[in-house]
Amino acid sequence: MPKGIYKHKKLTNEVKSKISNSLKGNTNRLGTKAWNKGLTVESDIRVRNYVSNTAKTNKGKECKLQTKKKLSMFYTGEKEFTEFKTPEYKRRRNIKDFKWRKKVRDRDVVCQITGKKTKCLVHHLEGYMQRPDLRYDVSNGVLILEEMHKKFHIEFGTRSFTKEDFLKFKEANKNG
Repeated sequence: MPKGIYKHKKLTNEVKSKISNSLKGNTNRLGTKAWNKGLTVESDIRVRNYVSNTAKTNKGKECKLQTKKKLSMFYTGEKEFTEFKTPEYKRRRNIKDFKWRKKVRDRDVVCQITGKKTKCLVHHLEGYMQRPDLRYDVSNGVLILEEMHKKFHIEFGTRSFTKEDFLKFKEANKNG
């Protein structure tokens, strides 16, 4: 950049006022009131409640197969439905799954290996894909630490593991 003295035009009081107001957040650059300013406490709470309630309405709800197919076509951009692109074990976020996890968490409360309460995950004793008949059986679930969960699946894999594998793992990692 060239060296030298730069002379700027002096700002008028009107321009200074507009800049000051826009920096305060009262108006936009044009000097008009911003769209979200001037909300009363009641209207702000109403808007916040409306947004939070509408966001929670579909969480964990089971939707029809036809709806799932339409959503799949929408996201893939295909004209006709041929097959789901995501494997079943990744599509399993449904109400049964949420209820099963909650029941296991309520029953166990702490990690069944270390006894710690934080960062726990619900783990299937018999593989999810291996035993579909036991997927939502509470006795087939156990609460374990996230790091223990990763360690278990590194040692025994993610597809074919049994309750006996978990008991061996538990015995070997009792001290955490």
